[in-house]
Amino acid sequence: MTNFLVDDATVGEWNLQGLPKDSLSVQNGVMVTTSDRYPLLIDPQGQGQTWIMKKYAEEMEKGRSITSLNNPKFKDWFLKYCLENGKTLVIEGIEN
Repeated sequence: MTNFLVDDATVGEWNLQGLPKDSLSVQNGVMVTTSDRYPLLIDPQGQGQTWIMKKYAEEMEKGRSITSLNNPKFKDWFLKYCLENGKTLVIEGIEN
């Protein structure tokens, strides 16, 4: 199924950006890049976050694209800014 959705050159580029080469990581990469919904990334080793930071580096602005739900400025600043400007937002440390 992944061969139908993504070519080897794209997977190779993802690998250079830090995505592991195993099939599960490639499947997750396909879901992140082709999904119409926002992906939830369960990433205990931090490999997925490293890949996302490199892949979307142009869309992310330093100090404005990474936050946590506990941040007091989450809704009024981070979420609003990223939605209004079409930027990628990484929300770290989400528990249950």
